[in-house]
Amino acid sequence: MNNNLFRPAVLALAISSSIYPMVAQAAGKVAGRLVTEGRQVALQGASVRLEELNLETSTNREGTFSFPAVNAGQYTLTVQYLGAETLARTVTVNDGQTSTEIFKLVMAGATEEVLVVGHAANLNRALNQQRVADGIISAVNADAIGQLPDANVAEALRRVSGVSVEMDQGEGRKVSIRGLSPDLNSVSINGMMVPSPDSGDRAVNLDVVSSELLESLQVIKTLTPDMDADAIGGTVNIKSLSAFDRDGFFYKVSGDGSHHGDTGQNSPGLAATVSDIFSVGEGQDNFGVAGAFSWNKRQFGSENIETGGAWNFDNTPPLLDEVELRNYDIERERLGATLNVDYRQR
Repeated sequence: MNNNLFRPAVLALAISSSIYPMVAQAAGKVAGRLVTEGRQVALQGASVRLEELNLETSTNREGTFSFPAVNAGQYTLTVQYLGAETLARTVTVNDGQTSTEIFKLVMAGATEEVLVVGHAANLNRALNQQRVADGIISAVNADAIGQLPDANVAEALRRVSGVSVEMDQGEGRKVSIRGLSPDLNSVSINGMMVPSPDSGDRAVNLDVVSSELLESLQVIKTLTPDMDADAIGGTVNIKSLSAFDRDGFFYKVSGDGSHHGDTGQNSPGLAATVSDIFSVGEGQDNFGVAGAFSWNKRQFGSENIETGGAWNFDNTPPLLDEVELRNYDIERERLGATLNVDYRQR
């Protein structure tokens, strides 16, 4: 009998016996949260490191992070966030205990120019999410979307690299990621998958969702093990409004309009967003309410020459059997509203 057949099993036992004692000793935990000063708005996408152990993680949408199973001792905890100075702190970890750290971030170079600081902070939010992501993603936040006349989610996504938009009567409808068909993409809202409204294909029509009703957009181009493997092209994740993404009371009102020269008709639009944070029970700033409303009525037209592909190849040269001149008068009305209620236990 060949004894080499038994060597893999012996090797596996040796590795297991050397690992399990280390896990048993690592009974401490380091956890914390990254927020802004004032009302303590959570910051997502910051890079957090335990320098001595060369361990790294990132903050989630709640601004929290954690390092489980850390051996007892003293470590240097650093937090890096684009647009702010690096924060460093010495933490002491004890067996069976959790060391909780709260970091309050001050943006570097902050001035009284509110518009400039607000724009830079919004850009940094998207860049930090992309920097610490496990895969390749592109992110766009609500403020960046509002700077451009994007009527719906599909048109907002065409600002993202690697994404192209299929147009329908001059308005974006479906998105293609990395040049693949929209049928090979998936769409989710806050991580929940959205099915296609059409029985004939898998593509989700994104022109039905107004850009005023969302907080951010993520285009995930590489799947991770925690995601459903149902998209070859990529996944579009729509994140809804949350009051905790704002610093206290917030409101925004906008209006727009356009004129179509061929039909002589006007297209008005209105949108409003309001959110606030309240203290409920014994907590402080732990209850948030955010709502948004959007209405748009687009009246336009187009002139088309359509053949239907009816070529007659019996003639030389081939001729079209029919040609139709069509004049379209189109009216599209989009009405949407969203209400988000959050409770956070601190």
